[in-house]
Amino acid sequence: MAQCAVCKTEYLEGQAKYCSTCGWALIPYPLTFEIPEAFLEKQQANLVWAKQMWARSQFQLKQVQSQLEQLDRQSAQLQSHLVETQLQREETDRQRIQLQSQVQQLNQEKVQSQSIISQIQSELEISHKNCFQTQSELKEANQQRSQLQSDLSQLQSQLELCNSNALKIHSSRTFNNRKNTTSIRIKRS
Repeated sequence: MAQCAVCKTEYLEGQAKYCSTCGWALIPYPLTFEIPEAFLEKQQANLVWAKQMWARSQFQLKQVQSQLEQLDRQSAQLQSHLVETQLQREETDRQRIQLQSQVQQLNQEKVQSQSIISQIQSELEISHKNCFQTQSELKEANQQRSQLQSDLSQLQSQLELCNSNALKIHSSRTFNNRKNTTSIRIKRS
């Protein structure tokens, strides 16, 4: 099998006019035809130039392939980072939804607590009013008790005076009755 003079790609003679890899003309010059030396030198210079260009293009192609491989690796890393970031975002969204649910629940509990606090405050106000009223009634009852004790004390004093007077009157009547009885007895005798 023949090889391209520039890129060394193998080919079957007579089946291709140009190299399928680098595009170099593959048709050999007929042996019967005499080629001038200047033309051969020019062809040789063209071949050297084509080989250099092929080598340079292959070098650049390898650099580009290397860069593409590096870009592929970077792309894979970025894709991996993107997937990780998406997973983190999903987790963050899940946590945000969970926190929003907790905040909503806490707000409901806060409203319930405020309602309970309001109810307790109302009951406390009623208790304070009742306590004040009870204290006022107790104060009034204590004043009435004091008045009743004072009245009782006065009544006891009056009763003692009355008892004393009654005793005196009774003593006096008894004395008078005895005197009268004695005097009646004396008069009868």
